[in-house]
Parts: sequence; structure tokens; C-alpha cells
Amino acid sequence: MVLMHKHVFFVGFIGAFLCGIVVAVFVPQWAWLVASLCGVCALFYILFAPRFYIGLYVGVLIIGCFIGVARGKSAYESAHAPRIYDNTSVTVYGVVLNDPVESAYSKRAIIGVRSCSTGQHAPICAVDKILVRTHLYENTLSARSGVKFSCTLKRIKNFTQDFDYIMYLAAKGVFYECVPSDIVAWESTRLSDRFHALLARVRLHFERVITHNVAHPQAALAAGLLFGGDKRLSEAWQDNFSATGLTHIVAVSGYNVTVITHALILFGIFCGLWRWQALWLALVGVVIFVLMIGAPTPAVRAGIMGIIVLLLMYSGRVSAAFSSLLLSAAIMLFVNPLLVRYDIGFQLSFLATCGIITIYPLFERINIRRNAAFGMWDIIFATVSAQLLVVPIIAYHFHVFTPLSLIANVLVLPLIPVAMALTSGMLLASMLSPLITLWSGWFISILLAWVFGVVHFFAHVPYAQIKIETVPPFLLVLWYGGMSIFILLDRCNQYKCTHKERKNICEKV
Repeated sequence: MVLMHKHVFFVGFIGAFLCGIVVAVFVPQWAWLVASLCGVCALFYILFAPRFYIGLYVGVLIIGCFIGVARGKSAYESAHAPRIYDNTSVTVYGVVLNDPVESAYSKRAIIGVRSCSTGQHAPICAVDKILVRTHLYENTLSARSGVKFSCTLKRIKNFTQDFDYIMYLAAKGVFYECVPSDIVAWESTRLSDRFHALLARVRLHFERVITHNVAHPQAALAAGLLFGGDKRLSEAWQDNFSATGLTHIVAVSGYNVTVITHALILFGIFCGLWRWQALWLALVGVVIFVLMIGAPTPAVRAGIMGIIVLLLMYSGRVSAAFSSLLLSAAIMLFVNPLLVRYDIGFQLSFLATCGIITIYPLFERINIRRNAAFGMWDIIFATVSAQLLVVPIIAYHFHVFTPLSLIANVLVLPLIPVAMALTSGMLLASMLSPLITLWSGWFISILLAWVFGVVHFFAHVPYAQIKIETVPPFLLVLWYGGMSIFILLDRCNQYKCTHKERKNICEKV
């Protein structure tokens, strides 16, 4: 029976686990009730199942769902636990975990606590991360630098009813914030901290190389394409990219990891390595790349998926993209279930990748001469596949709809892998030849000038961005539920067709 293949058991278990986490995090008050009802129905079905494998498969689904509910419920309750160190004065030794974010009058960064003392009868406080706010001209805060300061801890509070700031930071493991009076430099003795600091310095060096050799503002975009983030762009350009639906190109995603992976494999083979040795080089390179850019959530997901694919390639198996995506999501949500609800980047990254993997093959069946349009149909199909799953969640969170994003994506996306490859090559060339570096920067500037031209044009077209008052949650449930059922039915039909073809071939033989 084709549906009882071991691969289907694996995908079913992972899918049920993810569903359990979604239920526990989104509707925690009903989590165990839903799981219990499913368990009762499943037990009844198992006992009276017409075939043993069907009953076993349902049992696997229920086990996965229960594990997901238990893990999600535990994380949700932990995030809502009382904060015992509120209004406590502490002295902290820690490391800056991210690039400080600057606003009009202040600067903020997340500190990974290495030592925290209260000076009272219980001198050690169990705090892992602290959000630090300081004045705009504080130069001690930089990515992966060690700091020492004293302050009074305050629990995180919401500033508005429209955004749950408490849970947003809880998904990052941050439950306290403070405003230190004085911050001094401190050097961590941990080997991991020193390694991360070295990677941060390498990234900053690469960003300086890009800035010195690529024209402005293309340099900011080139660095964003490779290392992720649009903070290097001016506020006006950030608004323009958002209005045209192109902010995703400067988000760390599978694009970045794919380019780095292929570049390292080709580099390893060029240096005389065997293919399996080049694969291991790429695996190590992906890990270092994710750590170097600060390990943001989309990069971790893309990195895990890339590593899984590399291991499948090493074992000689055909990589299953959908299974790899589910497994990478399951690993991340097992570690931190709150990402599925309170990390918008995780939602967008997962849905866009899922759309390309599951919906794009449906468009591929359309009988169109793709080569006649220089591959534009493939870009259109891939963009529409991602937009079908991403647009509803963008409208829900940001209350906007960008109707011209499809056209803008078609005009821009073909150049993005080329720009990333040229930028990576320029960084490698900077260690060998300043002249090649300069020429590469010139080509990158010309290439990205087209991107800025497209963004500027579409951002100023009337109704480029339509405001939406609100999107009811039940519409999201109906949309994603309907898309899931449609994709599932299509996959079942494909499995049946494949099974019939194999059966006919066996009969002929």
C-alpha cells in the first residue's frame, strides 16, 4: 500500500507534532481538550481499523500530536510565569548577542548574561538574557562584545494593545529590560564567545570591503543581500522596499544559504577535493555563515534545512525538500515553540518556502514554452507560489496589501542570485587582488542600480500599497486550511498515479 511507506509515517509524525505545537501556542486553554478528543477518536479508530497499518499510522499521528501539545504548553506556561527579579538591582557581566538597534534617541541590544549578581543573600540571579536600553552615542555596545554594567531589572511591558511586545521578546528568551547607568568593556573567557567575536569581526571587515568598493546606496543593499537585514538602508528606502513587496530580498533565507553552499562546493572541487569532501566543507561553511550573521531565526531554519539536504546528498539519497522543511521547522519549534506565533520572520520564511515547494510543482504542469520567455515563467510561478501563502499573513500582521509586488518581483528576482554571487566573489577576491575587487564592485553597483530604479518607480505608483483595517483570524484559518486540503489531495493523486505507473511497468516486465 503506497500511503503506508515509511516516509509517510515520518512526515505524518512531524506534521502532527507541528500541529500539536500550533494548537498549544495559539489556543493554550483548549490544547489538552483538543488533544484528548483526538486521542479518543484515534483509539476508537485504531481498535476498529480495517487494516493494521492504518491503525498504526493513526497512532503515530496521535503520539506526535501529544508530544507537540506537551512541548508547546510547557513553553507557553513558562513564558507567562511570574518574574521574581522585577525591580531587582543587579550587576551583570555579559555579551552583546545582536547588532544594536538604533532609534531616534536611543540604542537597544540584547545581552547574553554570563554572570549576574544581586548583592543580597542570594547573590546569583537566574537570568539568561536582558534587553538593554542606552543613549544613542554609547560606543561600548557592538555585536559579540563583552560588557559589564549595573542596573535595576524591570519586567517587559506592552506599550500598545495591537502588539504583544512581552511575548515577542519571550520568543527570543528575553523577560527583563534595564537602563544601565554606565557600561564598561569586559572580555569573556568562554571559548564560544571568543569564536563568535572573531566571526563578528570578520563580518564587519567584509561589510567594510563592500562599503569601500560598491557605490552608495547599492553597498547597503549588497551587504543586506549577503548578510541579511535592511537596517543598513535609509528609512526612506526601507519604506520603498516595503511598499513594493521586496523587503524579503534582504531577509536571510534559503537564497543566502543556497548561494554560500554552491560556492563552497565549487570552491572545494576547484581546490582538488573529492565531492564528499566538498560537501563537508559546505556543511561547515553553512554553520559558520549562520553564526557569523548572528543566527537569526530565518537563517537558522535555512541553515538546518541546508545541512539536512547536504547530509542526504552525502548519503546518496534523493533529497525531499518538503520533508527537510518540516524537519527543520520541527527542530526549531521543539527548541522554542513560541516562534510559531510570535516570530513573524519565522512565519513568513516557512510559508514562502512551503509555497514554493508545494504549489510551484502545480504550475510546472502547465504546458508553456518557458525557455521562450528567458525563464520568466518560472520566476512568475515561484513568486505566485510564495505570495499565495505569504500575502494573507502580511495583511494580518501589517494591515497592508501590495498589488504590484508580483511585477516588481519578476523584474528584480532574476538579478538577486547574480548580485549575491558577485558579492561573494568580490569578498574572496579582496584577499587576493584589489583590482579585481574594484572591478567587481563596479559591476555590482550597476546591477543593483536597476533594483533601486525598479523599487523607486513602483513605490511611487498610485495605490502601490493598500491599507487594510483588519483581517479576521477565521479567514486565515479558512484560507490556509483550504490550501492544505487542496495540496494534500493533489499529493495523494500524484502518489496514486505513480503507484499505478509502477504497477503497470511491473506487469509488463
